[in-house]
Amino acid sequence: MKQHLKELSLGVAPVFILISILHFTITPVGAELYFKFILSSIFVILGVSIFLYGINVALIPLGKDISSTLVQKGNVKLLLIFGLIIGFAVTVLEPAVLAIIEQLPNNFPFSKNVVLYVTAISVGVFILLSFLTILFKIPIRHTLSVVYGLIIILLILADEQIHSIAVDVGTLTTGSLTVPFFMALGSGIAAVTAKDSEAQSSFGVVALSSLGPIIAILILGVISRWL
Repeated sequence: MKQHLKELSLGVAPVFILISILHFTITPVGAELYFKFILSSIFVILGVSIFLYGINVALIPLGKDISSTLVQKGNVKLLLIFGLIIGFAVTVLEPAVLAIIEQLPNNFPFSKNVVLYVTAISVGVFILLSFLTILFKIPIRHTLSVVYGLIIILLILADEQIHSIAVDVGTLTTGSLTVPFFMALGSGIAAVTAKDSEAQSSFGVVALSSLGPIIAILILGVISRWL
């Protein structure tokens, strides 16, 4: 916990110093707003430190234990269903995803709820796909080659205004909550089945989970273009 507090304090310090310099020199923001900024900086340090502590103490070990136990007991179908559901559920609750979807333009061809649930489903599907990649020992480069090839095709076919939205949504699905848990699940499977190191397999899970939403949003772009 102390280490997290130290690291976050060092991370926030440059931003705090820069804004303070600007406030007292060329861009004063007002005493009330500056005071709120000071309080917010303290809350960020404390809150994220507690969050990271909880991630390391409970969430990561839990993810590893669940996935490795299911594989050891031969409950592969249950593991895949679990990956699908957890990928969906965690994405629906991911603050970064909710934030960017709220910023979608009013003329976007699909509702915000449709985009949110399509994104969440795609993450769940690609978590399942990443589990299969580990279980069947398929080299990650082969899977990524196919997925990136599909993305290139969809970029050609989809409405151009969708491109940047798809990439941004895909990037933000790998947030502070999803990344450690997905990596932990991959590590648990890899510890039982994979020849490669746990870390390599874990990063494969994260990579695929971020590509799923890109494909899903681009498919929406293709649909909107041809309807």
